[in-house]
Amino acid sequence: WLARENVGFPSGIRPVRSITPEIKLSPEERYVVHDNGTVSDLETGLMWKLDDSYLEKDKWISWSEAKVYVGVLNDEEFGDHTDWRLPTRKEAQSIHDPNNPVTDTYGDALYLVPVFPPGAGQTTWTKTLHRTDNTLAVRFNYFSGDYKFHKKGLRSHGARAVRTLRPEEKES
Repeated sequence: WLARENVGFPSGIRPVRSITPEIKLSPEERYVVHDNGTVSDLETGLMWKLDDSYLEKDKWISWSEAKVYVGVLNDEEFGDHTDWRLPTRKEAQSIHDPNNPVTDTYGDALYLVPVFPPGAGQTTWTKTLHRTDNTLAVRFNYFSGDYKFHKKGLRSHGARAVRTLRPEEKES
């Protein structure tokens, strides 16, 4: 599995497996758009705020400002909920749809599931932090589908609020 010409060079293997939900829902069944500016993803068990912070505030924010943004949503009981938070990297990735181009705030393409409105920022902060450097947090890019660690103090990304659906919310 390792070619002879690679002897002496560091090599690594990254096993990958796909985890697919037991029940695959159609997009019409999977996403439930609510009148209060939220959307439920019944496949992942998450509720998202439809607008990201860039669409709402028309400016980029730092990671700490993203945390404040989510805190304000909780204080205001946005969508009748007080448990909004930043998504993990995997949660942010769950709404990336490479088959659905949407226009971002600058007229460029980004790729989100169809329920989200155009005009959002291309990137979002996540709550995923670097293991050894607490000045770094992951940002997810909805154009390329990649993620990178960025300095938390940079005002260069948006925030996309999410919460976990309670069991009774998944049934309604």
